[in-house]
Amino acid sequence: MSLVISWRNGSPYAEKVAFTNKSRLRRAYDHSVECKLKEGTLDLCQAVTLLGTPKDMMIKENTQVIRYSYDGNMLRLFFRNRALVDYALVESRIN
Repeated sequence: MSLVISWRNGSPYAEKVAFTNKSRLRRAYDHSVECKLKEGTLDLCQAVTLLGTPKDMMIKENTQVIRYSYDGNMLRLFFRNRALVDYALVESRIN
């Protein structure tokens, strides 16, 4: 795992936090979790509690992106001010 925290000069607050999980362990995506991904009500902490440790995460002042890697799929969650705005499940197709 790696964690990078960036500060703006003169500010006591982090400007950006980036997290990467380099674990190769992948599990199958559970489609039943989608009913719990409620846009506008699910917050960042609830998402991590629900889905576990992400593949990577980028946290800035107003926007946050979390990605989860599953066996054959990638789930991307986009947050604004820590509230879920939208999410997308992208299937990986290998020919």
